[in-house]
Amino acid sequence: MNVKLIKAEDNKGHFCFLSNLREYLNYYGYPCTESWLGGMIGFMGFYYSTKALPSKEVIHGRNGTFHELFYCLQERLDMQLTGKEFFSDEECLNQVEEILNTKHPVLVWVDQYYLDYSSYYHMAHYWSLVHVTGISEDGVKLYDHEIRHVSIKDFKKSIISSEKARIYYKKNQLIGYRYSEAEVVSAGFQRVIELMQKGSEGEEHYGIRGMECFMEELKLSSDQEKLYNICYQLNRASGAAATRRSMCTYLSELKSKWELPRS
Repeated sequence: MNVKLIKAEDNKGHFCFLSNLREYLNYYGYPCTESWLGGMIGFMGFYYSTKALPSKEVIHGRNGTFHELFYCLQERLDMQLTGKEFFSDEECLNQVEEILNTKHPVLVWVDQYYLDYSSYYHMAHYWSLVHVTGISEDGVKLYDHEIRHVSIKDFKKSIISSEKARIYYKKNQLIGYRYSEAEVVSAGFQRVIELMQKGSEGEEHYGIRGMECFMEELKLSSDQEKLYNICYQLNRASGAAATRRSMCTYLSELKSKWELPRS
């Protein structure tokens, strides 16, 4: 096993999913900020669940799952990333090595339960998309919020947890969007608006209705452990506070880029 490492900048990100995709796009010559990428795929939202979830992720400020957000990015690309599925961790690892040898990094879905740097390590099964840049005898080098090094053994466990491994990569050095920049921006805003108007589905509440349900529950709660967990979730990278700040940054970027109409 002798795969050369693709150079990756150690630009520590704020929100892992967006920063991982940002680094991937940067490699192909499309520099963008996390806030710009988030705005483009309609990242901001609100979700509240009264279910007892294993990950205790009952509140977040994003719009959909990571898989849904990645699909939004794919929709906007003029040539979608090539996806492959494997039922063998060894077969998947070999394919990743082959792609890396052609100087192309690889996006790989991993289960954070098996990665010792993750807050979900041996706590909950939580899938995310990481940017793999190298493999050697010492392990796998990847970007997940920042540069990480993972053992081959743990990496294999993380990719095959759902009985099949999935990767995405580009076959050439070009990356672009199928729509104009203005259309991409508009689509992102439209996705946010649709989510905020969505309402409730059983024990899961979205958008403005989700905020109302959350506030009603919060007013009745006196459990200190529950309140601490709520505070943590509101203030983490994908929480309601951070995603709103990211949207403010995105609007500032739009203002500096384009002359917005005055009311």
